[in-house]
Amino acid sequence: MTPPPRSTAPATAAGDNERKAKRAAYMRAWRAANPGKIKAQNAAYHAANREKLNARAVVYRAANREKLNAQTRAWRAANADKVKARQAAYRAANRETLKAKQDARRAAAKRRRQGEGE
Repeated sequence: MTPPPRSTAPATAAGDNERKAKRAAYMRAWRAANPGKIKAQNAAYHAANREKLNARAVVYRAANREKLNAQTRAWRAANADKVKARQAAYRAANRETLKAKQDARRAAAKRRRQGEGE
């Protein structure tokens, strides 16, 4: 035996669209009023599903490598000032490490040159 329908009112497209619009407006208002709750819910979900989400992201990036590279190039071209500022901040924060790496490369190149001269 099949269960009776949930509502005896006929389903109308206009009424259904109105219901959907009201629900969407309510959800937008709730999300705007509760950003902390949304952030906590998202953090909990991502923490609980980290492996699955990371695996899905790896697959997506592999399948859409060219598209993502094009998007990255376009963003960097449109936001060159942000890119330069970020690079400058990185260099300022890591000045000693970068200097040590550069000195090590120069010393290795000098050793190679001296080895070739013998």
